Amino acid sequence: MISHNIFEKVDNKSSTFFLRGIELNAEKETTKPTQQGLGVLKRCWINLGRRWKKMIKGIEGILIGSQNAKRLSYFYKNKVGLKLTFEAVMGEGKDESEAYLFEMKGCSLYITDHSKVKEKSKHPDRIIFNLEVDNIEKEVKRLNREKVKKIKDIYHIERYGKIATFEDVDGNYFQLVQVKES
Repeated sequence: MISHNIFEKVDNKSSTFFLRGIELNAEKETTKPTQQGLGVLKRCWINLGRRWKKMIKGIEGILIGSQNAKRLSYFYKNKVGLKLTFEAVMGEGKDESEAYLFEMKGCSLYITDHSKVKEKSKHPDRIIFNLEVDNIEKEVKRLNREKVKKIKDIYHIERYGKIATFEDVDGNYFQLVQVKES
């Protein structure tokens, strides 16, 4: 849906719109600053095609920055049981850092070294990601044997399924979920 206070169509025949001081032409796939937007924007390229398309398609991945990405990826691989599908070195010299990728159904988990992460998470319950399992009781027992810190044991959410919450070695929370079959 196009908000009228953001977009204004020039006329019914043309494919030219104005967006916050930028003239957009969908047919020519061009943009140029209007008189008002000239001083604000030097250059803007937006490919509209013939129709408006959704710009956000979904969540591709979750990135966890860590002071020690190697240790955190070891935890998710060897304790939680995720399949490590890719590891790489990013940057060069003093900016060099490690990155690890765990590809899963629907969304990937990326773990990278991050220069601004210096300690355990101070707000681990702010962002929690869910890992779907077939048998939550079996997986919770397995994580207990691996001595993974459990925050909340299995509980039920009506019309959703069962959830158990754990903490990783960086202090981030994650949950195992067994969703109710439809």
